[in-house]
Amino acid sequence: MNLNNYLILAAGRGLSMDGIHKLKLLVPGTQETFRDHLEKNFYGNFSFVVGYRAAELVSYWPDLNIFYNNRWFETGSSYSACIGLDGLKNDTPITVMPCDLIYSKRAVDLITQCDSDSIFIVNTENRSPNSLNVVLDGKNIIKCYRGPKKDGNHYEATGIVKIFSTTTLNNLIDNCYANPNSYLLETVINSSDKYNWVDLTNDVREVNTSEEYFELWNHR
Repeated sequence: MNLNNYLILAAGRGLSMDGIHKLKLLVPGTQETFRDHLEKNFYGNFSFVVGYRAAELVSYWPDLNIFYNNRWFETGSSYSACIGLDGLKNDTPITVMPCDLIYSKRAVDLITQCDSDSIFIVNTENRSPNSLNVVLDGKNIIKCYRGPKKDGNHYEATGIVKIFSTTTLNNLIDNCYANPNSYLLETVINSSDKYNWVDLTNDVREVNTSEEYFELWNHR
């Protein structure tokens, strides 16, 4: 069993980033690509689910350990995740992460040290129509919904999930195959398995649009 296995979801098309693949973007204020940032901060074995511009990524990084989602243009992150998780199911624990987040040291420590089936959430003010909101009741995750938040106490899913239990992993793979157009975290939260939650508020930054990327450069 490998202690640190990371599955990076990088199959989607970056329409709001002028078509540039986010893995190749530089982290503002550094000479590190987003791939460099991940592998520098999270020590372990990395695999990437690719789709959009996959050939370009592999040509740019021949050492990239990939799983290919040939349906990237018509499926959600749930389907990309199940492709990778199915290929790594003998290597738990596995941390699934999107490719477009920048992590603080505290976030790295919280994710690395987490030792249970968990999702990672943040409490942000502005939510897009594509945001996945999480409703909590104490230590329990009740439900999720997309779009603007309906209550100030509703958190937002970051897209990060850490899986330890092989039973949980196998159930998640089955559920992801059954819901290929969903977000991964929708599938996780709507499953019958119990996940803990970890608060990463102010410790991760997501880059969805060129405007967000330029804002990070202006505040680097």
